[in-house]
Amino acid sequence: MYLKVAAAVAPLVLGATFMGREDVGDGLVTIPLERHSASDRHKMVSEYYGRVTVGTPPQEFTVIFDTGSGNLLIPSKKCTDEPCKSHHTYDDTASQTAVQIAAADSPDTPVGNDGRDEVTITFGTGTVTGLYVKDNVCIGTVCAMTDVVKAIEESDDPFSVVPFDGILGLSLPEMSEAPAFNVFHTFVQSKVLKNDVFAVFFGEGDSEQSSITFGGHDESKMGGPLTWVDVSVPGYWQVAMEDIVGNGK
Repeated sequence: MYLKVAAAVAPLVLGATFMGREDVGDGLVTIPLERHSASDRHKMVSEYYGRVTVGTPPQEFTVIFDTGSGNLLIPSKKCTDEPCKSHHTYDDTASQTAVQIAAADSPDTPVGNDGRDEVTITFGTGTVTGLYVKDNVCIGTVCAMTDVVKAIEESDDPFSVVPFDGILGLSLPEMSEAPAFNVFHTFVQSKVLKNDVFAVFFGEGDSEQSSITFGGHDESKMGGPLTWVDVSVPGYWQVAMEDIVGNGK
């Protein structure tokens, strides 16, 4: 189920999705995405973020959906760095379902007398140091217990200037600390999705709402039938290209 990627013949569409926020039946949810534009040396880049909740009762965070990483990372209440203090922070002591995890290679083992591991993750020009915790993660009405990296240190660049609180990795599990840290993987393993797919719709400019759907896609947003292609190297959603054609050449 993790070995294929689909694309529709339409501009700015990967898979396809619904417009706006709309929960459609069990295991199918769409949330709107906001766009953040930033300069990256000599080019402009766009980042898309939306809302998720962690814990019981739920604590809400805005997260960038990143297909180039595989973990859910949110700032901890115990982080005293300025980037953490300027965003929503996660209080695991207030969650009835939070379990402190000792190490990534034992993602179901609570912290014991042997202590716990810290992890340092690099994102572009920035770094995050965090601890592991398992908690209930929800995107809309779709939820599953998932291991999370709670940041206890964050570098100023770039986290002090971004509008979102954390990062939700949507890569394949090979890029996660362990499969239990991959939100989409835990949704699939928990059988909470109508279909084991997610789809992204990029609106054309600010006047058209972008969104991400888990559990299906909306054929009305497609410019043609889906074409399924094998992932060439599991980890990234990477596919092999045989040729590029432009203007019939």
